[in-house]
Amino acid sequence: MSISSVPTLDVSLNIEVNTEESCARMVQTVLEILLFQRNQIPFCYDVLKTLVRRISSTTNKNDQLSEWSTYQFSKQLATVQKAAEAIEILFQQLTLAVQKSKPDSQFMILFGPTIYTAKEAFVINIPEINTNHYPQYHRHSMETMLKQLAMKVTVAEELHDKPKVTSPTNTFLLLNLSPIFTELSEEDVENWQMIDDYSLPNSCQKYIINLFNQSTNSKQLHCCKEMEVFNDQVKDLGIAKQRSQVFNQETLGSTSGKTWFQIGNGLKGLKNNLIKGKSIWHPVR
Repeated sequence: MSISSVPTLDVSLNIEVNTEESCARMVQTVLEILLFQRNQIPFCYDVLKTLVRRISSTTNKNDQLSEWSTYQFSKQLATVQKAAEAIEILFQQLTLAVQKSKPDSQFMILFGPTIYTAKEAFVINIPEINTNHYPQYHRHSMETMLKQLAMKVTVAEELHDKPKVTSPTNTFLLLNLSPIFTELSEEDVENWQMIDDYSLPNSCQKYIINLFNQSTNSKQLHCCKEMEVFNDQVKDLGIAKQRSQVFNQETLGSTSGKTWFQIGNGLKGLKNNLIKGKSIWHPVR
């Protein structure tokens, strides 16, 4: 498929400064929407979390569910709880990946049985991350930006014209970056699987989501690490505008280009099975 024929969504965002936290939340927001729209979860993610907590609490009380809390129900409930937990773990791994990767990272969300038989792929190009600012001081603009992003992705016709994925399958999150990380630990290596010479199958439907920061305020901000007092101090130490890097070439290899890394083990689509003619969600309605 040629580049010109790939459906592309350009999203302009107004965020004070793009920090590591806002970057992770951008990708998480897009993934949450796609999981629901591609029928991998029966509700949007926030509703799913609420219902799982409520039905788990109701089951533990053993009141309304006593008449049909059979083995099948318990098994389905465990599956739902495991799926919600797996999504939460993936989001945590995503946050760590952004913190330890280069500022010009690229993400890709895959839907399909495996990464090599993916049916749909969403490439997400993120704005450059400004590591000179602390996330906790810029969250007020981030929440507004995320609502704006969610709305634009939800209604984008470019992403929803005759989708190939309409039923539960597997979901994978990939990160494209140079195999040089900051503060890399053995645990990170286990959570990140390097994929050599990866390319999408020809039959895979590709989408591109370009995220842009249209705000010019970040160039005018003089806070966090860009305060003149802070800069004077670090210059005296000879570490101004440097990032400590640890090379682990034995584990990850050494290449001049970028490599795709799979974050986590992927997600399994959640099927809404009926038990004795009832849905597992029935008790929480």
